[in-house]
Amino acid sequence: MSLFRTEVIDNKRDENFFGDVVLIRPVSFSVYTTILIIFVISLSLFLYFGQYASKETVQGVVNPQSGLVKVYAPQRGIVLSRAINEGDEVIEGDVIYFVSTERHLNGGEKVQALVAEETGKSITIIESQIKEQKNLSKLRKTDMHNQLSYTQKEIASIKKEIILHEERVVLYGLDVERLDKIAKEQFVPKTEYTKSYQIHLDSQVNLEQLRRNLTSNINRKWQLTTELRKLPIELNQQILSYEKSLSELRQRLAEVRSNQSYSIIAPASGRVTSLIYKMGDTIKPEFPLLTILPNDVALKADLYVPTRAAGFLEAGQEVKIRFDAFPYQKFGLHSGVVEQVSKNIIIPGEVVLPVEVKEPVYKISVKLDKQTVTAFGREHYLQVGMLLQGDIVRHRSRIIDWVLEPLYSLRGRG
Repeated sequence: MSLFRTEVIDNKRDENFFGDVVLIRPVSFSVYTTILIIFVISLSLFLYFGQYASKETVQGVVNPQSGLVKVYAPQRGIVLSRAINEGDEVIEGDVIYFVSTERHLNGGEKVQALVAEETGKSITIIESQIKEQKNLSKLRKTDMHNQLSYTQKEIASIKKEIILHEERVVLYGLDVERLDKIAKEQFVPKTEYTKSYQIHLDSQVNLEQLRRNLTSNINRKWQLTTELRKLPIELNQQILSYEKSLSELRQRLAEVRSNQSYSIIAPASGRVTSLIYKMGDTIKPEFPLLTILPNDVALKADLYVPTRAAGFLEAGQEVKIRFDAFPYQKFGLHSGVVEQVSKNIIIPGEVVLPVEVKEPVYKISVKLDKQTVTAFGREHYLQVGMLLQGDIVRHRSRIIDWVLEPLYSLRGRG
């Protein structure tokens, strides 16, 4: 038995009892489909065109592109003072350190100071001797000039006397001849002739004496002239002898003073780095005191790349650098470009390297984009010897090739 009459049920079967059927798709379905299609296309493009880089992290150190000047102490000593600071610019010849090498006796006296004092006294004595010798030579020269002048006058006077005595001898000779004739005729006494003859002989003796005096004075003049010529030569010889002794003493004094203290000067102009020692420190000649980076010399990064990672290395590749002294988490990464790749393999233990290597490596030089690091609002110069790490791209591949690499490997083995 039914709740509805049979006529009603039959009538409704002929009509659309529930109405027309309408199919409605949700809006979200179209959106999701569109997004899925875009995602699939983007993923395909990314897999096909996208690339990934295989990187190798290597160790390295900061070095100058050209010569680096290291300064050593000539001998052991204690730093008295330091005239410059790390990073200062110096000019060749600038004083960097004052160093003491003084030794002391048991009583506390300074050995080099005592020696220097005595050497200084000796130098003063010799300098006084040189001065006295010059004064004596000057006086002697004046005296010899006076003697020469007197001798020249004596010579002139004697020559005049000789002329007069020669005339007198001639006259006395004529008297003797005349008296001799008269005495023979006995007109005058014999004694008169004898007296005249004696006078003639005396005049000849006087003439000869004058001639001897003339010769003696001429010899004296020649001797004085020779001595005057030799005087400056002798003085120079004496002065040279004194100067030699003086030079030896001055050299000794310089050595003594250098043993007391000495200065370390800059052998070249540039920027000072690796300045370690300060006042009171003991320095030794076997260890460098500082390093001078010459002006206009840029720094570079030397990286040591394992041979297994050097297959695709070439000049111009970009390198990302992290300096150990400036953590990259705070100060970021730094860039560089490969300038040179060494063709020589370095074997561990074969040479001393600034970084530890456990396998064969190549040395590559990287040109740095900047010579400074910005930290806390200031530019800090990179220092020679700073350790670093560099990320080098070994090779680049498409992502699709990387995804399908297992299949390529299987096909290659097949």
